[in-house]
Amino acid sequence: MVGLANGPGAVPTSPRRLALVPWRDILIANGVVSLLLGLAALFAASRYATDLHRWIREASADEFAHVVRLVILVYILYALISLSVGFIWLAVQAYATPWGIVDGVRAPEGKMTGKGRPLVVCLCGSTDLMDKFAEVNRDETLNGYIVLSVGVNMKDTSQPFLKDKSEAEIAIIKEKLDWLHRRKIDLADVIVVLKTGGKDLGESTRKEKEYGQRSGKIIEIREFPAT
Repeated sequence: MVGLANGPGAVPTSPRRLALVPWRDILIANGVVSLLLGLAALFAASRYATDLHRWIREASADEFAHVVRLVILVYILYALISLSVGFIWLAVQAYATPWGIVDGVRAPEGKMTGKGRPLVVCLCGSTDLMDKFAEVNRDETLNGYIVLSVGVNMKDTSQPFLKDKSEAEIAIIKEKLDWLHRRKIDLADVIVVLKTGGKDLGESTRKEKEYGQRSGKIIEIREFPAT
């Protein structure tokens, strides 16, 4: 069973890249820069008012028209540069962000689109479910996602690297692994939390889930029946 911790909602059928461009921010920046240019022009006009009046009286119509055209050209160039920044931002987003997220949930188009980069999925949960980790890792990989998973089962004390280790040394190793898994969460777009049905999340898994929520990740809960 899959649950979306970010809340229910219908998944749109297609992402709209143009809607992601920060047009409002670009327009606000244009307005601020235009205001600053206007204030600078007023300051220059007030400071050199006498010279400006003399030039206006003495300048020919051609000279005056030339200055007006120059000012208009500067504003046109500025507008083109601003629009170019918006489209450059759009192109960067197209290749730097996944296409499989729409309105805060995974969209069907995220699977094997061949556009942009694939979604990155990080698996979290109790290592009691290591067999389920392998299954989910396989399924997510076949669906075209990049999967980051648990690399070490610290509950398996038969592993050679844990032999002859004191409790303090094991605690240090676990702390390093917890830190490493948070870095995996940082890299991920989606956090898939594996849990046993009817049981609460363990402290470590709960902290990872909360960390992912604070980081703005999509959180999916998958429950498996107790064995």
